[in-house]
Amino acid sequence: MYDYLVLDRLNAPAYKHLTYHWFQDRLNLLSTQYLTTMAIGVALQGRPVGLVLVEYLKDRHQANILSLVVAPGHRQRGIGTALLIQIEEKLTASGCQQIDFIYNLNLTTPILERMLDRQNWTPGAAHSLQCSTNLETIEQAPFLNRYTFPQKFTIFPWSELTDLERSKIEHRENGLNYPDELCPFRSGRIEAQSSIGVRDSLSETLRERDEVIGWSIVEQLSPNCVSYSSLFVKPEYRSIGLGLHLLVASINRQIVDRSVTAGLFIVLQENTAMTKFMTRHLAPYLTAINTYWKSSKLIQLPVSSDRDLALSRSL
Repeated sequence: MYDYLVLDRLNAPAYKHLTYHWFQDRLNLLSTQYLTTMAIGVALQGRPVGLVLVEYLKDRHQANILSLVVAPGHRQRGIGTALLIQIEEKLTASGCQQIDFIYNLNLTTPILERMLDRQNWTPGAAHSLQCSTNLETIEQAPFLNRYTFPQKFTIFPWSELTDLERSKIEHRENGLNYPDELCPFRSGRIEAQSSIGVRDSLSETLRERDEVIGWSIVEQLSPNCVSYSSLFVKPEYRSIGLGLHLLVASINRQIVDRSVTAGLFIVLQENTAMTKFMTRHLAPYLTAINTYWKSSKLIQLPVSSDRDLALSRSL
């Protein structure tokens, strides 16, 4: 008989082997009060055999499945489906409206996709490339010394972003039409040393002068692993390679911190410029490149939609 249980800081450590090493530290942060990370485990006679780990962005009413693993020998018994159903119920009760699942392609992918299809998830679509490296490898890359940040622009630590600037970014003002995946506020685990923003200090128009025009956000996955997960600059600045300058500046800042020994670069499939840069310049200094797909599920309507519907019925 399989036993399913919501994990907490006391019982979660026994399940660490059922997720990626860069997510294992999150099992130490489980809290019933701060629902930023949730996990449900399954055990057979007290031995952990399955785990679903989720990051819940409560302010966005959206959750990301970080990993879903069932131990070999226990697969194709409905355990993965049961874990999906139970975590969906828990998220729904917490006000979540959408769940996203980004997964890599491997031998078990067809089984996973059939399971998602049966649970009414959207068909998987190519989403991103995940490029892995380590400190000793990436610091040998010659391009890290090739890009000098243009004097026209000012880079600043992301921790110094003002409330007004944050509001403008959140409302996508001044041409900041970034995709949701590159929102700089998606993660609550921003690595302070290498997360930076850039302002145009010498703009010809007063309206745009000193405005934030881009960012490079680095997420702390574990004490020794970071993810360069959000790189964005306004379209009119891309032709001069400002995005690459930002990325190089972030990497160089991170190299100074010798405690971080591993890094991931997340490149969206639609970002052709970064894909070309990765292929031409970054690939020789990577240890692995994996293709990731994305599937989503809308689990309940936004509150505003429900309210609008009620108002329309009353008119």
